[in-house]
Amino acid sequence: MSQHLKLAKGSIFLQDANLYKCPLLVRPCLHYWRNNANQQYQVIRSSVIGRYTTRDSTKTTYYEAEVWDGEQLNTSPHVQTLRQFPRELLSGKIVMVRFDSTPFLREVLDFNTPSIKSALFSIKYLLHHGAKVLIVSDWGRPKDSAQLLSAEIVADKLSSALQLKVVPANWISVNSQFKMEEVEKSDVLLFENLSKFKEERANSSMFAEKLSSGVDIFVNDTFSQSHKMLASTIGVSRYCYASIAGFCFEKQLKELVEVTRSKQPYFAIIGGGNLLDKVKALEFLASKCDGLVFVGMMAFQIMHGLGLPVRLNFVEQSAVGSSLKIIQIARGRNIPILLPKDFLCTNKCNRNELRTFPANAILDGWEPVDLGPVSLDEISSLLTNCKKILWIGPVKFMLSKPDTHGASKLATMVETSSRRGCDVTVVGNAACKAIAETSSTLSLCSLHENASVVWEFLKGRTLPGTAALDRAYPFDIDWKFIFRDPTLPLIVDIGSGNGLFIFGMARIQPDVNLLGLEINKKVVKCCLDFLEESGLKNSYFIATNATSTFRSIVSSYPGKLVLVSIQCPNPDFNRPEYRWRMLQTLLIEAIADLLATEGKVFIQSDVEAVAVRMRDQFMKDSKGKLAILKDETDTKVDSRGWIEENPFGVQSDWERHVIERGDPMYRLMISKLPYAGGNREDTITYIPGVPAIEPVDMMSYLQDTDTSTIVHEIIFKAFDDVRGADFVICNTVQELEPETISALQVKKPFFAIGPIFPSGFTKTKSSVATSLWPESDCTQWLDTKPKGSVLYISFGSYAHISKNDLIEIAHGLLQSKINFVFVLRPDVVSVDDPNRLPEGFSEESKDRGILIQWCCQIQVLSHPAVGGFLTHCGWNSILESIWCSVPMLCFPLLTDQFTNRKLVVDDWKIGLNIGRKQITRKDVSEKIIRLMDEKSGYEFRKEIVEVKKALENASKNDGSSERNLSQFVNELKVLIGKK
Repeated sequence: MSQHLKLAKGSIFLQDANLYKCPLLVRPCLHYWRNNANQQYQVIRSSVIGRYTTRDSTKTTYYEAEVWDGEQLNTSPHVQTLRQFPRELLSGKIVMVRFDSTPFLREVLDFNTPSIKSALFSIKYLLHHGAKVLIVSDWGRPKDSAQLLSAEIVADKLSSALQLKVVPANWISVNSQFKMEEVEKSDVLLFENLSKFKEERANSSMFAEKLSSGVDIFVNDTFSQSHKMLASTIGVSRYCYASIAGFCFEKQLKELVEVTRSKQPYFAIIGGGNLLDKVKALEFLASKCDGLVFVGMMAFQIMHGLGLPVRLNFVEQSAVGSSLKIIQIARGRNIPILLPKDFLCTNKCNRNELRTFPANAILDGWEPVDLGPVSLDEISSLLTNCKKILWIGPVKFMLSKPDTHGASKLATMVETSSRRGCDVTVVGNAACKAIAETSSTLSLCSLHENASVVWEFLKGRTLPGTAALDRAYPFDIDWKFIFRDPTLPLIVDIGSGNGLFIFGMARIQPDVNLLGLEINKKVVKCCLDFLEESGLKNSYFIATNATSTFRSIVSSYPGKLVLVSIQCPNPDFNRPEYRWRMLQTLLIEAIADLLATEGKVFIQSDVEAVAVRMRDQFMKDSKGKLAILKDETDTKVDSRGWIEENPFGVQSDWERHVIERGDPMYRLMISKLPYAGGNREDTITYIPGVPAIEPVDMMSYLQDTDTSTIVHEIIFKAFDDVRGADFVICNTVQELEPETISALQVKKPFFAIGPIFPSGFTKTKSSVATSLWPESDCTQWLDTKPKGSVLYISFGSYAHISKNDLIEIAHGLLQSKINFVFVLRPDVVSVDDPNRLPEGFSEESKDRGILIQWCCQIQVLSHPAVGGFLTHCGWNSILESIWCSVPMLCFPLLTDQFTNRKLVVDDWKIGLNIGRKQITRKDVSEKIIRLMDEKSGYEFRKEIVEVKKALENASKNDGSSERNLSQFVNELKVLIGKK
């Protein structure tokens, strides 16, 4: 075999991310690892939950920790999201969206409200990227009606909101099959009301299979139903090759995860009753919050537990012990429990008679209906300095009256807190309604109308709706801790079972690292136990579904991936549908992308049909990056192309069993093609109008050797469309790219009419909103900074940056000591991680920098305080920066940005590169200082003034762009006249 197949030694294993977290998972808790060389203790950041590891010079030891210590819940598995899913894989796919129709059933519809915008965003996103969408949902009866809304009426509402035709489909009730022709004719189909079908609530597998017939991808965007076992949220995930969370689902799940995180002082306002059913959630809140405020019937239960006088009909006798435990947790943490001091009560004989009573002196014949004024004043005082508030449950007692105002007053307090910067989450229909009626503008609170799912989440229970989705693996893996040398070649065994193959390879191949990915947690636990005894140290196992997590795990490995082993048993051993599901397009594409040049994929099965299917899938889904290996000199291949002997001499337990019973094995080796990574290095000198260009400066889609992707299909179509066009107009300037434009004009009438800016660009902020997100106004902060002293950093509205690159840029920024405005979109890091910046970044930079999610870019660039722009090199950003005479630091990420970088740095000399080959904080710091320094940055500022003149001159009445535009209009008129 080739050198790439001289593989691995030792073994170490990681268990499931939810049950056995260990030191590779970066978390705030500190454990200690004793270093071999100097026996000193080094801090390793680790999870506080489950199993962690310490190592000394002689052995590996495992320790068990608490499953839950009150600091965090284990209810939120890291799921794959639509945000993370490769966009190019959506085009042409049929996607089922489990949709939350609740916002659309209200009497008054406002399509600009956040709830409706959020509900529609996933559908719009899918359509934008070329998917066909099937909507499934359930809806009840409107007010004052005994009839369910028809699918036609709901489809009309959705059509109005989406501005395209949504077509109702009745495949389910008429028991018909999936109709591809209907899907082809319509971009969006709406299935029937799922509440009509009992099979939905029973999570019927047959119903789920019928519902998902013909579907490629399932997107769950109804988080409010996650606590239920439904066919449309659980069952359908078995039959789709990817099951992921939509944007709305992801947002609401993140908001609940934030509820579990501390931000002092943090108070929980708890309404409603039925304490016994919610005791686990209340215990968690008592262990997490800095105070509990009871505003519903549960208040009497706590009063009773504290020994205060309470009428017995206000108390759940079965919950007495539970209330005492909550009180005990609060006392143990020395946090306050705020109980109502007074109540507004109604006379049971005369409901219109209202009186206020002290909480411990409610007369017989009177029932509480609302909080009293003293209680509301106390709550208001308590919330004044809060940094975080959770309001869950209604201000509701045994009797209720519509003219009481406690809920609205509480809503006003909470809303006021949110507007001064307090993080507020409001849960439950009544509480959310009170917020909506109180707020005159869009509320800043996070609203969750379905309280049931939140209570289940806070109880620590796994939500079925999240458990059914594909797993992501978002942790930062500390490869240096896992392997002694993480630069060694890596072997990955998918479906590693009891680890026999990896353990055998580890003993005979000491010069590589091995990683086993196995979905069975119990099997992984056995491997961990064996690892502890064996002392093997260059292998690791992760309990995970490799189909959905392979890319996110392996992509961060520092060394080369040289071998992937997939050994598929006879499907008779397991149900065939589960066995086939292992090998999906997502996994094959990830392997093809991450495998090193001439790296190998080894597949084998004891059933020839299975091996053939795996081979064909790899050839189809690798898109030309892989080829069947036929010329290895030290392997014997039979007449049908199967390798006769195991090329490694190491057998898994299953392979031994097959051979011992005398059955054949069907083996195949697949190799990564030498030029599949697009690694040419020759200078390109043959493009008309381009004197010379390096391959790395070409557009990213022209650097790829695999041209079979959806992106390339779109680009090739655009190229074809251009050939049929009569004219081409472009947002550039003749004087900036004369040679290229002249070459293009030989082929086609080409008019440079730039720069094209939005209305009001060169004056003040436009009154027409053009941003995708709410904008922060940085003007007042910038006014306090000296001229040219601020670096503006933004990566545009679309591109993603890796977390490692972002951290290096952030460290470089800190080291430079330069003032800055840093735009960090919520989705700027493709990996879902709330801790995107280095620890302590905000504190260290707070006096000289601000972090914002979005802003009006021209407003910032045109401010005198701004002296530099660290940019992703989007064309619009470059033109805006030139117009404002702000030189650039260039960090291109995708598409034409690499070519734009060449223009800025090499041709116009108005900027510097950072991270051309590998980004480091030292390089970032040095380049920032060089650009921003008055002396070293002088040449860039001088050159950009000259380039700006070209833009200004082209825009004048007699400028080149004005002339080109006039010529275009005239030629267009002539052409129209001829036709």
